[in-house]
Amino acid sequence: MQNNIKKVIFIIFSCTLLFAQENINKAMDLYMQGELSLLTGDTSSAEQYFNEALNYSPDNPEILLSLLEIKVSNKDFIQIEEILYQYLELDILDTNYALMIVDLYKLFNKPNILEILDVLINNNSSIELKFSKAEILILNEDWEELLLLYSDMYISEQNEEVLNMLLSMGLMIENPSILYESLNRIWNNNKDNIYILELIIQLSYLSDNDIETKAYLDELIKYDPDNSFGIMMLAEIYISNNNFFEAIELLDRIAITDETPLELYRMLLICYSSVEDYDREINLSYDIIQRFPFEPIGYESLAISYLEIGEYVKAIGTLNKAVEIFPDQYYFFYYLGLCYRNSSKNQEAINYFLKALKINPDLKNVMHELAKLYNLESEYDTSDSLFTILLEKNVNDAMIMNDYAYLIADRDNVGDKKLNFALQLSKDVISIVPNSPEYLDTIGWIYYKMGKYKTALEYLLQSQSLDKQNSIILEHIGDVYLKLEKYEKALTMYNKIMIKNPNNTKIIDKINSLNEKR
Repeated sequence: MQNNIKKVIFIIFSCTLLFAQENINKAMDLYMQGELSLLTGDTSSAEQYFNEALNYSPDNPEILLSLLEIKVSNKDFIQIEEILYQYLELDILDTNYALMIVDLYKLFNKPNILEILDVLINNNSSIELKFSKAEILILNEDWEELLLLYSDMYISEQNEEVLNMLLSMGLMIENPSILYESLNRIWNNNKDNIYILELIIQLSYLSDNDIETKAYLDELIKYDPDNSFGIMMLAEIYISNNNFFEAIELLDRIAITDETPLELYRMLLICYSSVEDYDREINLSYDIIQRFPFEPIGYESLAISYLEIGEYVKAIGTLNKAVEIFPDQYYFFYYLGLCYRNSSKNQEAINYFLKALKINPDLKNVMHELAKLYNLESEYDTSDSLFTILLEKNVNDAMIMNDYAYLIADRDNVGDKKLNFALQLSKDVISIVPNSPEYLDTIGWIYYKMGKYKTALEYLLQSQSLDKQNSIILEHIGDVYLKLEKYEKALTMYNKIMIKNPNNTKIIDKINSLNEKR
């Protein structure tokens, strides 16, 4: 009985195979007739043969593809999509065929082109199809989807052209966070690509996100401990947060060689100057001059270092060499002016400040220095003219207003009109910066020069409460007490100055004069 059942099953199976083979043969005959019709240009007959062939072999990709070509040629979009979806379930569509369909949809501006492209890309993930999708996304200004596509392309292809397009488009759009997220996506898929991490760090740094930037930099240095880019970026964050010693320790890990970039020297100069390590700053400045003789930074940093430590002769020597090499850099003349001003050579200082202004007439700090120097030289008209220009160009600049007011008050034999002008300036300053000891001292001193000693004392004591050991404020208070005939209090103020500066001849003379009155 069992053998009979097996025989029946075998007979049924054989018949099925025979029938299937017969259908395939019929389908292929019809398919070949359709292809011949295509060769003769009879598209209508070819389509009919292909449809009949599908009745015998409905899942034959070759027949479906030939029929799809006809529908593309006829621009029959409904049939194209129906046959396309059927074909894609059976086989991978050739890239050229896929691009032909995409081009047709582009030509007729079909709204579902992105949907068709996604279907095609899921079937055949060729880079050409993805580039075609990118073109449409650019036209649609869909930047987020575009960069997401580019990042996926780069993850799968590692194609440098794709990365360059990702970066160029990402930098062009107004929202940098899209590029940032796209690069993060790449980095999270490939932790070996240090270049991507460096790009992420730069974007994070530009967005002022120090915490996140530092975390990425720590990750970079963990992967590559000698990465000079990472070390310098992390040091820059330390510098921006005034952690100069940490920055120096980090930068010292980079060996100084002939290939060391100027930026590293620049960062070290900032650190040394900020921590007042002038010896190292001077030595480094000499190294910069030797390595980069036509870069002004070496001469500038060397001159400033000498200025800071009071070595004016050495600073002048450095600056004289600098102006020979860089005659158009105004700041070298400005520094020369400062050297001569600090050496009490006011006329020489004025000459160099004027040279700086000739190169750049809009320099506020140079004009300010000139105005003060002309006042010291009793050239009051010139000083007043410069201060007037400064006030016109720098409205509500408290420092300029205060300096002008104080200098007017400190002049000999100044008239009431000028003193009233100085007082109004000083009041305006106080309204801008109400709690500055320097500015309160100025208004107190103006009232002193106007003979209003009690009012002067009020402002000067308020000033001293904010800066208890300032010698100028103490002297002014002593002078007011002297006018009020409160000699003991005046002597107390002068003695406080002597504790700080026992060789102050001006105060010694005032004490001696006071002792004669007692």
